[in-house]
Amino acid sequence: MFLPALTVPSAAGAASAKEMSVHFINVGQGDAIYIKAPYGEDILIDGAGTGIRSFPI
Repeated sequence: MFLPALTVPSAAGAASAKEMSVHFINVGQGDAIYIKAPYGEDILIDGAGTGIRSFPI
């Protein structure tokens, strides 16, 4: 499993700075990107599978 994280400061002012984290997830059968945005938003982008119709689970 490949899970690096990138933390990016928000464009909001320094006095109310929030952070955003981005995680790139590779589980072998597909990829995804998970974003923890400022103010509590959660975003999951599914990169789909490998294109192989069948594979062992």
